[in-house]
Amino acid sequence: MIKPNEYVNLKNKIHELISVYKSVNDKNVVTTIKNDTFALGVQYGIEQTDEWKHLVQAVDEISCSHQKADKFLLGIETLVVPFAMPSTKQIGKLFKKYKKVPDFEQSEFDLYETSYLGVNDTGNAKSF
Repeated sequence: MIKPNEYVNLKNKIHELISVYKSVNDKNVVTTIKNDTFALGVQYGIEQTDEWKHLVQAVDEISCSHQKADKFLLGIETLVVPFAMPSTKQIGKLFKKYKKVPDFEQSEFDLYETSYLGVNDTGNAKSF
């Protein structure tokens, strides 16, 4: 199982690799970035899962597109421990100094890609 921030990092690295396939001609650079990307599976402890193996197999092809990678990333999303949304009381305690605490609803967020809650106060130019 991986954390939401690890999933987002993995997703960004996969998309970066696909962009490298399309823009870089040096095979050594492509191989290095590919190895760094695939090493994340070992680092996060998911290298033995079928979902990871399918993703690696799909992304290993130079002709892989962002849409194809997103389909396989949805399989990896099943390995993500979703963000634990705090209760209304906990949110009130977190944002004591902020007068207009927004109502954080779980339906607004993708809990598989969220790792923190924050509020930007544009009037005072502060972040909470």
